[in-house]
Amino acid sequence: MPTPRPKMNPKRSPRSTSSSRDKATGIDAVWEEIVACNQLLRREMGRVLETEDMFLSEYRALRTLENGPCVLGQVGRQLGLTPATLTTLARGLERRGWARQGPSSKDRRASVLVVTGPGLRALRMARRATRQRLRGLEAGMDRAGSAQLARSLRSLRMTLERAEQEAR
Repeated sequence: MPTPRPKMNPKRSPRSTSSSRDKATGIDAVWEEIVACNQLLRREMGRVLETEDMFLSEYRALRTLENGPCVLGQVGRQLGLTPATLTTLARGLERRGWARQGPSSKDRRASVLVVTGPGLRALRMARRATRQRLRGLEAGMDRAGSAQLARSLRSLRMTLERAEQEAR
C-alpha cells in the first residue's frame, strides 16, 4: 500500500523549503526557483495592487486590453483562466467601469472586451505603484545578474511557447 503524500502548506515560508531547492540541480533547480519566485511575486504584487483597490487578475486583464480590444476567450487563454473565472472577471471589470463587453464583428458567437478610459487611468495608477515596488526590490539585486536573468527567462518563455504551439 503506497504511503500518503504529505499535504503542502501554502502558508509555509519560502525558507522552510530552501533545503529541498538547494538539492535540486539543472533544470529542476531552475523550475523550483521560478515557481518560488512566481508565488512570492504574485503575493507581493497583490499586496501593492490592494492599495490601488485592484486585484492582480484585473491588473493582468487590463494590461492585456490596453493593446486593443480582445476576444474574451483570447484573454482567458493569455491569463490562463477558466471560462467561468473569465466571465466573473469580465463582469467585475464592467461593473467597475474599467471595460465593456460587446459582440465581435467577426464572429457573432464571440464577445470582445474593450478597456475604457477609467480602466486605462486605473491601470496607469496601478502600474505606477507596482513599478515603484519593483524598483525597490531591484535595488537588492545584482545589476548584471538581473539583465542576464531577464535574457534567460525570455529564452525559456520562447522555448515554452514553441513547445505549446507544437503540442496543438
